[in-house]
Amino acid sequence: MALLQEKIYTEEDYYSLPENVRAELINGQFYNISSPPAGYIRND
Repeated sequence: MALLQEKIYTEEDYYSLPENVRAELINGQFYNISSPPAGYIRND
């Protein structure tokens, strides 16, 4: 039985994601980023 190999994603893969997908590419893996809650106001 063959072991599953994880795909290593690249910067090209990151930039080809749809605009509405919020993700980070860290060490070849995608991590989903949640959106701030509705009504969230950032105070700087």
